[in-house]
Amino acid sequence: MHATVSRPEAEISIDVRGALNLLGPTDRPVRLRADGSTLVLAAPGWAELRRLGPRSLRSRRRALAAAAGSLGKLGLSLAVEIRGRPALCLGAGVGSSFLARLLGLQAVDIRLSNLVASLIR
Repeated sequence: MHATVSRPEAEISIDVRGALNLLGPTDRPVRLRADGSTLVLAAPGWAELRRLGPRSLRSRRRALAAAAGSLGKLGLSLAVEIRGRPALCLGAGVGSSFLARLLGLQAVDIRLSNLVASLIR
């Protein structure tokens, strides 16, 4: 993975390129791709993501808020895909969806229809 960092006065701008394949807790691969200012985390299912993050809903909400804020400050965005379909996006340039606003999250777009569809499969 390659990262280029420039430091303007108030913000850090990061350009990232590369790919990282992780063996998830269920022995199925979780992939992180980076191209410029966009990161994509692709997981085969929700089980892999649930086991990688905090257990409680409150802790997950805090982690999403912290990640969205940090990514935004760095000028990066993260798209999370489940089974190849967009599930959520957070960070720089991302508007908050209705569900994200209900959860008190800013700069997070939760795709409810894709979440439901990925749970049904």
